[in-house]
Amino acid sequence: MVDPENIPIIEVINLTHRFPDGTYGIQDVSICFRSGELVLITGRNGSGKTTLVRHLNGLLSPYSGKVLLKGAPVSANLKAARKTVGMVFQDADSQIVGETVWDDAVFGPENLKMDRQAIDERVRKVLTDVGLEARRHQSPHVLSGGEKRRLAIAGVLAMEPEVIVLDEPFSNLDYPGIRQVLRQLVRLRGQGRTLIVITHDVEKIAAHADRVVVLHKGHVVRDGKPGEVLPGIGQFGVREPCASLLGKEIPSWLS
Repeated sequence: MVDPENIPIIEVINLTHRFPDGTYGIQDVSICFRSGELVLITGRNGSGKTTLVRHLNGLLSPYSGKVLLKGAPVSANLKAARKTVGMVFQDADSQIVGETVWDDAVFGPENLKMDRQAIDERVRKVLTDVGLEARRHQSPHVLSGGEKRRLAIAGVLAMEPEVIVLDEPFSNLDYPGIRQVLRQLVRLRGQGRTLIVITHDVEKIAAHADRVVVLHKGHVVRDGKPGEVLPGIGQFGVREPCASLLGKEIPSWLS
């Protein structure tokens, strides 16, 4: 549900990242993300996808170029940037820190020194939204892979970010787990959240994306609507969806 005014919430301008060994993760990347979009970023391993998104809230610093969040440099206020842009990493276990589902979800808001009642109301809502409120007293480690991924999303949602970045959200999930997470992403998009999803398996979410961005060797090589970008994407090391190969519309995995 894209904002009708099509406002860029994040602007990446001539961004280059150089690693300590002298190699480049991304080079001269310029791209905008607009409020309410669901943007799919894809590319083969090592193409620069994760390197790019880690600049969006200051987890990495540019070698050159800049990232603007609502018109201001991310580097000017890292705390605000990390509150505005939430990250859900590929390994959900790495984000689980609480002894119970509830403890894990309240961790972020507690670090913001929020009022106790406000924290409880917010966390109760996000756990309900992701379908885990009934499991609030259980250990996160007994959850399924899809449930852990939804708990990681809940932990980020509890911080109330405007933008949510998800790195390979379907990794290592079975079909029911994929559908659980995909259903949650579609729900968030319907609420007007800005979603940036990194995945090399575009078939799972392409039907719900507003745009697809392809990275190759650290450069943006394609950026546009799925129907424009996906044909021939195999040349960049990404498997083209079967429906696209047949010239058909890509179906939703929720159908």
